Amino acid sequence: MRSTSWDDYERIFVDALIELRGNGIEHGIFGDIDLEEHREWVWKVCKAADVNPVHPLWKEDRASLLNELLRDGFEATIIAAKDKVLGQDVLGQRLTPELVDKFRESGIDPSGEAGEYHTVVTGGPLFSTPLSLAHKEVVHRDGYWFLDVACL
Repeated sequence: MRSTSWDDYERIFVDALIELRGNGIEHGIFGDIDLEEHREWVWKVCKAADVNPVHPLWKEDRASLLNELLRDGFEATIIAAKDKVLGQDVLGQRLTPELVDKFRESGIDPSGEAGEYHTVVTGGPLFSTPLSLAHKEVVHRDGYWFLDVACL
């Protein structure tokens, strides 16, 4: 895990990819669904690190992917929310079918693909032990609410 700021995020990300490449990692798996700008950024940073980007979800149906994630038992916690779309009250909430329905009813893309919210996956069938998060401070920056978290 690495600490970063808004200003040095890309540099830190590339440095982490370079380190992984040095350890024999040749491919990076990314969860972008259909936003070309996101995919282009991933390709740019991967090229800088000589890592091959893979987008297994690319052009899949957003709702189907989200339903599958939840049905298969993955757990995700909301750690960022676009302030013109969602309030800071969603920070720290677990993504559930009920919350997804609430987003859908409010006209918010339930998958958050356009940046409505961001999550960290904390548990699921691939985890030997779920992650426990300590919720720290809430920060507002560049139109987003962020929940600072730490693994316990």
